[in-house]
Amino acid sequence: MLHLMYSKALVEIGLKGSMKMDNEVTRGEVKGIKIFWGVALILLLIATFFDQQISEAVMNQNSWFGNFFQNYGDAGDLIILFIASEIIGFYALHKFKHVGVKYTVALGAFAFAYNQMFNVWGRDYLYYTASMINNYRHHLPLGLANNDGTGAPLFSATLQWTTAIVSFVIFTYLIHLWLRNKNDAQFDYLLKAALVGIFVVEAAELAINKMKDIWGRFRPYEYSNNNPAEKFTPWYHLNGINGHKSFPSGHTMAGWLVLWATFFVDRQNLKSQKYLTAFGIIFGIVVALSRIRIGAHWASDTIVSSTIVVTIIFAGSRLLGAHFIENNETLPQN
Repeated sequence: MLHLMYSKALVEIGLKGSMKMDNEVTRGEVKGIKIFWGVALILLLIATFFDQQISEAVMNQNSWFGNFFQNYGDAGDLIILFIASEIIGFYALHKFKHVGVKYTVALGAFAFAYNQMFNVWGRDYLYYTASMINNYRHHLPLGLANNDGTGAPLFSATLQWTTAIVSFVIFTYLIHLWLRNKNDAQFDYLLKAALVGIFVVEAAELAINKMKDIWGRFRPYEYSNNNPAEKFTPWYHLNGINGHKSFPSGHTMAGWLVLWATFFVDRQNLKSQKYLTAFGIIFGIVVALSRIRIGAHWASDTIVSSTIVVTIIFAGSRLLGAHFIENNETLPQN
């Protein structure tokens, strides 16, 4: 809630009179989004009839592939928020003239960035690692994540604070090195990419988390440990708020949000745009597959999550007026 209020304040500072709407869409983007939606529709149709069979065939809660991405593939949203906040903080230090405004915005931005880094370790990396170790000690499946509120023993608060502080200092310094030679036009663009990126993350989190609550769908590993006749429901069936949150997949959302990193690249750096776009797509797909493998989600959970988040990212790119890869031919405007 705090970061939503903060992002609204940033829009008042950064967007008024400075962001120009641009609705251009490249031919490559049109082709790519059509292929994506078409494949997603076909896969969702398959999952509608074969969700149970797919999970029964591939599910393994002791899978190292599934556990690795469960433990360390869930921070994409936090990483994008961290980078965005760092950009805003350094922008304020370099560009704002009024001393009070400069340091108020910078301190707020860096505090928000630190909070994201703390969440990366506390909410994700240390939490899931601790859960996996606890499951191993109690002879439970390693991937039984307890991520719907049943809890898991955490590492000490000292370790969480220490890892967060050290990581914050290191990555803040690296971002400083990255930004220190940017010209005004590059810095202005990065501010816009940061502000829109915050809203892309907010929109994705709001959509996915609200749907999780409303759908109340049991996870595959919960289904396998309970009465199947009472627990399995198809993806289009709403169970209401019951504490179960399989549909849609939050990890998949976080995996795909890494794709927004391509918009933090200078618009002239086509090579990095290509690499980061490819990496974001591959990472989103791999995280989605790992969720099915570990039994935390049905195939339809990951397909719907992927479709929602990629659509939000694409809409965000149009709001930003930038393209995944800038050298594609643009479509004529009507």
